Amino acid sequence: MLSTWFKLMIITVFPVLLGMALRAKWPAFARRAEPLISKFSVVVLALLIVSIALDLGDALWVYLAKAGPAALTLNLLTMLLGYLLGNYLLHSEAQARTVCLEVGLQNGTLALLVTTGILQNQPMSVAPSVYSLLMFVSATLFTLLVLRKDKLAATANTTG
Repeated sequence: MLSTWFKLMIITVFPVLLGMALRAKWPAFARRAEPLISKFSVVVLALLIVSIALDLGDALWVYLAKAGPAALTLNLLTMLLGYLLGNYLLHSEAQARTVCLEVGLQNGTLALLVTTGILQNQPMSVAPSVYSLLMFVSATLFTLLVLRKDKLAATANTTG
């Protein structure tokens, strides 16, 4: 149990603390490095999901049919609640959007971390893989909607 806790701390908490320390000490460097680190994180997660999907082969479609509706429901509900609570508690559209994406994205990532990295159990990674595949779609759609809304608002502000 202690070993699992320590692995989770190393993979999830320490990088966040390191990022916070770097941003506090060298904010210009942190701002320049942020896009690269974000892209790297997305690529690593995408490669993990692709490798699991390839390993599952044709069974992936069966798993999508079985776990997909529950995974999609969980993803959409957590994103909706994150957005609504973020808006209500933080009174900030930008922070509500961030909370929405964070709660929607980190569930799958953490579950994949536990099932593949700590437990090293491919069958247990099926549900998180399905969730992760679907979360990329929902997060992308949410981001596109937000960008469209912002573009429309900017256009309305410049013309009106």
